[in-house]
Amino acid sequence: MGKPSNEQLTWLTEHAKSEHFENYSDWARSKGRAPSLELFEEYLNEWAIRLAKGPTTLPLSHFSEGQRAALRAALSKANRFGLYLPNDASLELEGKLLTRVNIRGSGSLILQNCAVQELSLGGRDGHATLELSNCWVGVFILSERSVNYLNARDGGVERIIAPLPNKNNPFDGTVSISNVSFSTRPENAQGYRNLRHHLLAIHNQEAASIFHSAEMRTLYQQQGKLDQVFNLIYRAFSDYGNSTARPLFWFFGSR
Repeated sequence: MGKPSNEQLTWLTEHAKSEHFENYSDWARSKGRAPSLELFEEYLNEWAIRLAKGPTTLPLSHFSEGQRAALRAALSKANRFGLYLPNDASLELEGKLLTRVNIRGSGSLILQNCAVQELSLGGRDGHATLELSNCWVGVFILSERSVNYLNARDGGVERIIAPLPNKNNPFDGTVSISNVSFSTRPENAQGYRNLRHHLLAIHNQEAASIFHSAEMRTLYQQQGKLDQVFNLIYRAFSDYGNSTARPLFWFFGSR
């Protein structure tokens, strides 16, 4: 599963506050000028100047192809910032240190090798698409009816918050999780239970089993000595029921 770099680990513990930068439409109106590619580049330059003074959240929108190219160029030079993705906004980033990333509605985000202090998905006017590859997340917040597609592989999550079982399911599409490390912090236990319930409701047994395993590992710290022994045996022989190969290995290995 790997580990975060020292820089990523330090970033995740900083809890940096990110100032909010106004959206492009409002900014353009304040300048009294009609939106144009040249003006959009000025907008990004002003954000970069603000960013030099400290983390600043950039709100995205459904930009034109020319604006998206300018945005990619600006973000390639930036680090230590936040993002707000509303409906239809889409973005792909690699190797960034991010404060708060907020995806609302049907926003789409692909992150690779990033460290995110807080990743929040919410909004009932659409469903987000999120792909994480070898990313490390401090706090991961899922709201009701917020995710259409989630693909997470490698990396890890320190704290997770999800709707209770009696609330609306955060998922309405494909969820795929592989080789992601989930923290054993005691406050995560309920979040893992919630996600397991919601994933079973959409018949995603594979992803649900991952959160069952995460919950059992979390509960280990709160159990008495005897229960801890049985917990370890359950883990060793079948990874809490998630592994079919492990029981066969023990069976044939003992013969």
